[in-house]
Amino acid sequence: MSDHSVKLTINGADAIKGNVSVLVWDHVFDALSWCLERPALSPRGLKARDLVMTGTCTGMTPLSPGDEAVGDFGPMGEVRARFV
Repeated sequence: MSDHSVKLTINGADAIKGNVSVLVWDHVFDALSWCLERPALSPRGLKARDLVMTGTCTGMTPLSPGDEAVGDFGPMGEVRARFV
């Protein structure tokens, strides 16, 4: 998974293309493991409904209420979200 392209579209328009090779870790589980080993989180652990951010390969992109963002991971599928 070290060389996989990602395309982000916002409201149907191409916004940015990225690649997982820009991530610090080779796998998302390595990033999650690193987060869980941090002293601030260790005593508490990970609880149901916790949100864990492991990084981005498309950078931070401003969005507005009503926008729809689609992350296209090619053969791995896509993630679609509408912001309210």
